[in-house]
Amino acid sequence: MTKQIENINKKINDLEIIFKKEPNNIPIIINLANAYIECGNFDLALKFTKLASKHSPENLGIDFTLSNLIDYSENENHQKIMLEKSENSSFKEEDKIPLYFALGKSFNDQKNYSKSFYYYSLGNKIKNSTLENYSLEIEEIYKSKIKEFFSNFNFKQIVGKKLFNKKIIFIVGLPRSGTSLAHQILASHSSVKGFGESDILNGFFNAKILDKEFINNLNKNNALNHDFISEISNYIGSNYEKKSDKKIILDKSPFNFFWLGFIKIMFPNSKIILTTRDTEDTCLSIYKSLFGKRGVLWSYNKNNIINFVKIYNYLIDLWLAKMPSYIYKLNYEFLVQDQKNEIKKLLSFCDLDWEDNCLSFYKSALPIKSASLYQTRKPIYKSSIKQNLKYNSFINFGFKKDK
Repeated sequence: MTKQIENINKKINDLEIIFKKEPNNIPIIINLANAYIECGNFDLALKFTKLASKHSPENLGIDFTLSNLIDYSENENHQKIMLEKSENSSFKEEDKIPLYFALGKSFNDQKNYSKSFYYYSLGNKIKNSTLENYSLEIEEIYKSKIKEFFSNFNFKQIVGKKLFNKKIIFIVGLPRSGTSLAHQILASHSSVKGFGESDILNGFFNAKILDKEFINNLNKNNALNHDFISEISNYIGSNYEKKSDKKIILDKSPFNFFWLGFIKIMFPNSKIILTTRDTEDTCLSIYKSLFGKRGVLWSYNKNNIINFVKIYNYLIDLWLAKMPSYIYKLNYEFLVQDQKNEIKKLLSFCDLDWEDNCLSFYKSALPIKSASLYQTRKPIYKSSIKQNLKYNSFINFGFKKDK
């Protein structure tokens, strides 16, 4: 953590020096704003984001960033500016996508849920059209391949010889289900190195799951090929180890839920944290989010969200049936209601001693990058529970009864 803090502080210091010499340098102003956001200094982030918006009003992405730093229930000035821009025909509709999501957030702050939904819906519709109405074909293929390999798989045949032996904690779950919150809690522990959303495992298996030769090599003559598994375990493990000298590595990549069976085979001593949250709240939060990653292309269409959650539920049910004691379910609502006890139980599952830092995780200077960045730099709050009820007359996803 210390090295990361030093790096971000050095970056900010270098940018500040340039800014003093070149106070109208827009890229420097934007980089400063983003650096202060990254380390959780929202006061200075707001100062530089406002400055960036003043110098570059045509950059609607800055309005989106600014919307996450403003409470519009207290100040609607920026909302008025955004509304004017939304009516400006000189901007292409595609360019207005971040503006529409920002307006959705602004009206949500003001509890005007009909207007909030109007702008979120508009942003999602245009965003989805730019993706050529993305389908879930590849996710369905992944599900089919995993089902074929693991449905009759016996995890008792696993042998832990010659495997990568450094402990890895994997946090998985749906986006917006509390994965970033769980990451910040555990990353605040002195024994843990948090990577945020690493693509090490996902990047490997995204290709390998479609490789017939790879799958056949895993399971030769109806028995696990332990030498091959050992080779892969140490190859992937070495990529993690390159990034950390700490004994415990933390990877918060929600979509690693696809690979839990492979994780169990290759890293049997790892810990799996599965974050759970009211599904309607999770789906709504996904719908209200403008993600910056290719892996969430399904999130801008209601039916795609529903179908992705069905794929997710199928695989999670498979993993829980096959290896229930291997997976720890961290419930978002329980965590919000009883922080200390839930964090104690989480640390205990991970074989970690209690540290007060884990309770005051939001004070950590650890830089993180996530769609939940703004929330994880604040104390846990309860206002996000049952948010879906406020939008129920505009949208629902049909997951009324959670497991």
